Amino acid sequence: MSEKKDKKSSVSSSITESYGGASASLRRSLASFIEFWNVFKRSAAGMTGLILIIILVIIAIAFPVIGNYGDVKNWNNATYIAEKGLPALAPPEWINLISSKKWPVTKFVTPKEITLVNLKNIRTNTTVALELLKYTNPQLYKYLSAYVKSIPKSQWENNPILKNMRKGLSQTYGDRFEVVVFDIKYDYKADKVPTDIVIRWNQKPLNSLLTQAGILVIFVRPDGLAVPLAPLNYNIVTKLSQSILKNGTCGSYCAFLFNLNNYFKILNAGRSVDAWSYYGLAIYGKTQISKFEEFRLSNFVNQLSKETRINFKLSILRPFMEPFNLTYSPGTFYRFGKALFKKMNPQMLAGKGPSLKGTYHILVIELAAYNQTKGTPSQPPVTIKRAIFQGAYGILGTDRISASSPYGRDLWQGVLYGTRWALIVGLMASTISTLIGVIYGVISGYYGGAIDAVLSRLAQVIYSLPVLPLLILLSYYVGRSIWNVIVLLIVFGWVGIVFTVRSMALQLRENLYVEAARAVGVDHGRIIFRYIFPQVLPYTFASIALGVPGAILTEAGLSFLGLGDPNIVTWGKILHDAQAGGAVLSGAWWWVVPPGLAIAIVGLSFVLFGYALDTILNPRLRR
Repeated sequence: MSEKKDKKSSVSSSITESYGGASASLRRSLASFIEFWNVFKRSAAGMTGLILIIILVIIAIAFPVIGNYGDVKNWNNATYIAEKGLPALAPPEWINLISSKKWPVTKFVTPKEITLVNLKNIRTNTTVALELLKYTNPQLYKYLSAYVKSIPKSQWENNPILKNMRKGLSQTYGDRFEVVVFDIKYDYKADKVPTDIVIRWNQKPLNSLLTQAGILVIFVRPDGLAVPLAPLNYNIVTKLSQSILKNGTCGSYCAFLFNLNNYFKILNAGRSVDAWSYYGLAIYGKTQISKFEEFRLSNFVNQLSKETRINFKLSILRPFMEPFNLTYSPGTFYRFGKALFKKMNPQMLAGKGPSLKGTYHILVIELAAYNQTKGTPSQPPVTIKRAIFQGAYGILGTDRISASSPYGRDLWQGVLYGTRWALIVGLMASTISTLIGVIYGVISGYYGGAIDAVLSRLAQVIYSLPVLPLLILLSYYVGRSIWNVIVLLIVFGWVGIVFTVRSMALQLRENLYVEAARAVGVDHGRIIFRYIFPQVLPYTFASIALGVPGAILTEAGLSFLGLGDPNIVTWGKILHDAQAGGAVLSGAWWWVVPPGLAIAIVGLSFVLFGYALDTILNPRLRR
């Protein structure tokens, strides 16, 4: 019994000693950390670096919350970028804080839909047919109105004259005739004009009963002047537009809407060439982008400048020329897009003069005629989805996906997302390569002799290799993957720390406790990882921090040369795209400065943090 008690007490005491030793070790580690922290927090540079690193880590982790993952996932997807509709090379919105002339901010506007005309059962309803006739043929309407009063209403349907009248109207306008206006409202308060205006619509499947369809765009200025983007009488269009905006009806100008020649035909095979020159609807055109269509003011202006029919061109410019008795001058480039936003003056077509601030309206008027006697037909084939008034955009502006593309990407999303990969590349490459170099150097210095000579010579050979040319060559042949870049950075990045650690190991192996450990038969591996490696660990931490900027810069350099991963948005890739897209020549400094500044901030953060660690943990640098 006593022996059993002795064994139990022995086991209990050994467990207590074990846990007590672990607890003591934990307390010592905690005390060491507290002592280190008390010294570290007095370093202004170190605390600055640590705070910046924490902020960068938070940005990297929280990107799905604070950023738009769809933008970076589709960074190279032209369809996605076109559907989003951001302007190309747009400066950041805060440029207005430092610019004397204010930029318009990019605005997405959803139009208001107003039904101006909706006549049903024209073929069978004499009352509706007469209402249509009132606008299309006033003289005949006056005659038939008097004639109808002499006929009982029960005879209207079978009366030959009224029957022919209804038949003729239905053949021209269908059994149902509808005119819808989409009112796009824009409050303009800037000094510079919008870089472009884009109107987008959804193209619906064609109804087999749809006989005619047309579309017309009218630009209404704050001063009341209505500019039709078509060869129409702008005085009549101005009065019609005022009636629509004030009363929501076409009033006494409905006849204008019933005139089929006023619209650009979007169904008739004998369509006007003018419509397709400026609008390019998907039914016949080849300008389709994904599932949407668009009218772009810049395209209209370009086509107008190439127009060879002087009368046609002059009719559109007339609202700006007639009030000042200006004459058309062949060969002159008229800045029609800028004139739309200028106060009335003789030089507005040259893009000069003060801006006309206020509320602008773009009226997109659409007609649809259906050959339908029963049921409710589908909506008109074109429904305006939204309008985009392009100007300054976002926190960091936009880039341009190609030299000819009118679309751009949100650079703020790219720079935010690049933080994640900068930290991944920098920390992984620096940590792994530093640990490999430390272990290599410790082994070389500890064993000495022939082993040291061979390992040192090998390290010297690798250290003497031209790293950047080799990385460029290997990146080209191995493949453009971010993980391949990290592996290559590790392969060539471990050598730099070897010689310093080797000299430290040569000194540490001569310490008495190492000699004592060897004397009692402790194996070499235990000595290296138990007695020597912990002594160089503080230097290892500092080296890891100081190695991060170099890894990030190397990856950015490879990406800038076009050898980075094309499917991942990094700061180097953004700079590569900026160089390829002519950002400097275009004056798009916001495409170049933010990613370059981000690289500098990350590098500065780890340098400050690393030097603070080195100063505290390296005995030779302590004051």
